[in-house]
Amino acid sequence: MEMSAVECDEATHTADGRGRRASRTSRHPPSRSPGRTTVLKTVSEVGGAQYPLLTHTNYGEWATVMMVMLKARGLWRVIKKGTDDEQEDQMAMEAILKGVPPGYITTLGSKKSAKEAWTSLEAIRVGSDRVKKAKVQ
Repeated sequence: MEMSAVECDEATHTADGRGRRASRTSRHPPSRSPGRTTVLKTVSEVGGAQYPLLTHTNYGEWATVMMVMLKARGLWRVIKKGTDDEQEDQMAMEAILKGVPPGYITTLGSKKSAKEAWTSLEAIRVGSDRVKKAKVQ
C-alpha cells in the first residue's frame, strides 16, 4: 500500500487509470498568513485493484469485499458515519458506482451522499434477499 501526506494547497493526486498515481504540484507555495490553516491529507491508492461487480446472487460477498477495499482506502467511515468532506464523499461514491451494474448507477448516483447510496443499496438488496428466502421456505 502506498501512502503519502499531501498538502492540499500544493498537490493533487489522481489515478492515471493503471493503478499508478500521477501528481501535479503548484508553482506557488501555500501562504503562511495568520488565520490560515494548512490541511494535510493522507491519500492512499492500493495497487490497481478492481472493485467487485454486484450481481443478483452475491450481495453478501460483494458487501464484504467492498467494505475491506473501502477500509484499505480510508473511506469506510465515510459510508458508516458520513462526512462533510466533499472529496472523500465523492471518492466513496465512485467506489460504490464502480461496483454496481449499470441499472443501479442513475439511482445511486443521484443520492446526496455515499452513505445514503450505500444505505439505499443495502435496503434494496437485503430486502430482496429476504423475499427470496421467504419464498424458498
